[in-house]
Amino acid sequence: MPRKCSAFNCRTGYRNNEDKITVFKFPSKKEECMKWLSSLPNFIKYEDVTRHMGICRLHWPENFKSKPAQGGVRIPTEPPSIFENVPPSTIPKPPPKERTTVMSSVNSRNCPVDEMVEFMTMDAIDYNTFQEEWRLRFSLGTCILTSSGFAVLSNVHDGPIFQWSLFFNLNSDSGKYTYVFYSKIERIRLSFLSSDTIRAWSEIEAIVQYISLELDDYVLNKTSNYIYCQIQLINLPTNHFLYSMDDITDAYQWFSKSRSCYNSMRVHLRLPSVWLLQRLTSSLVKDN
Repeated sequence: MPRKCSAFNCRTGYRNNEDKITVFKFPSKKEECMKWLSSLPNFIKYEDVTRHMGICRLHWPENFKSKPAQGGVRIPTEPPSIFENVPPSTIPKPPPKERTTVMSSVNSRNCPVDEMVEFMTMDAIDYNTFQEEWRLRFSLGTCILTSSGFAVLSNVHDGPIFQWSLFFNLNSDSGKYTYVFYSKIERIRLSFLSSDTIRAWSEIEAIVQYISLELDDYVLNKTSNYIYCQIQLINLPTNHFLYSMDDITDAYQWFSKSRSCYNSMRVHLRLPSVWLLQRLTSSLVKDN
């Protein structure tokens, strides 16, 4: 079986080609054979090379370097380098020279810094300084340290119940902080946040804005209810006043701050008498 040329688009050694052209077999040494294979425009595995495969004389220049072989035939000592009718992009090229210059940074090239990257860096929360950072950023609530993270408690409360409370707890499994928000004693999930995990100050600012609006509604509702209660008390006889616990609590807070101001307020508002407040206070002392 005649040896056929293995170069791309070459028909030397095939049945329909009558030209008598020498076909050199691939070198027996693996290192030299790999040099021949790597110089070809087509890919051939070293394991697929057989004794019936080779490269014909047409793929070397006229004065190619050679060495003697058995039978007086001279074989080339260098890989093939001539490939006609082959797209230039398929011909192997030597690797590019190694780059000697060092890539310069963005600052050294005077390129503008990406504003989004800069914002995300500034917006990221450092929980090591969370308590101090909260006091600098917001005047809403009191931030305290807890066993599992941080708690922000409302300065407005109804007796022992805070008007709102916000907790940031460290998840030991993921190492991330998640939030829990309460309106009085009701736990509320904030729909404008995509997840429970809090990573950025912009997310906390959205929570603070929501709390501020809720606090305004709370104060407005409480004011409206107080006016409504005062109107009801005005329409009742003096000896039939029925004060709610909220009325008595508010009255006692005002009375404890300034007795003279409280007496002035009683001229215009239906408030419990000083005697009633002192009586309630003394009864509480006796019970304790």
